[in-house]
Amino acid sequence: MFEAGALTTSFILVISCAPYTLSFFSQVRSVVEDFKQVLTVSDAPLVDVNKDNLDSKEYEFPTGYHSLFGVERYQIPEYLFDPTQIRSANPPQSSTLGVSNLIQNCLSITDPDIRPQMWSNIIVSGGNSCIHGFLERVSADCTRRSTSSMKLKCVVTAGGPERATERLFAPWTGGSILGSLGTFQNMWISRNDYEETGKVVVAKKCP
Repeated sequence: MFEAGALTTSFILVISCAPYTLSFFSQVRSVVEDFKQVLTVSDAPLVDVNKDNLDSKEYEFPTGYHSLFGVERYQIPEYLFDPTQIRSANPPQSSTLGVSNLIQNCLSITDPDIRPQMWSNIIVSGGNSCIHGFLERVSADCTRRSTSSMKLKCVVTAGGPERATERLFAPWTGGSILGSLGTFQNMWISRNDYEETGKVVVAKKCP
């Protein structure tokens, strides 16, 4: 799967390639982040959906200009599930995984004895998971990939718009807690470690 923030970055790639100032780029990023409120994840892969049946939603830009967005508001979050659709200067490699494929691959390498438990405890968090329809699409995709003997359950880390901030930063919070555990300290990678050996240090410390 591509790194956090790639959805926003791919959306404004064409702007970043132009000779604009850093402040202008920051303003554009702010608009793009706000634009996410009109995005919706389709119930099924977008290639299988009748585009004529997709509803539109209006968005007003800071300048006062407003417009209706139809299929566009479904295309952008679709990149999370099918990264090969991203049109950029550096297209993702064929090995890049979408959300649903990543979940399936991770669970397929777990111990078979605990795999049913893992399938019934898929926790969804992070900023992009706040996009409307994200949880439902993950659940639908994983249901198609799981066997009949697996009881699938996807939950969010925090529900409701009033707790969106907790859901947004849950991965960072969890990472900081994990990193502070004494049993985890032998897996820390310092800046000096990375500068000395490069990315191979990850495989050495986290086999």
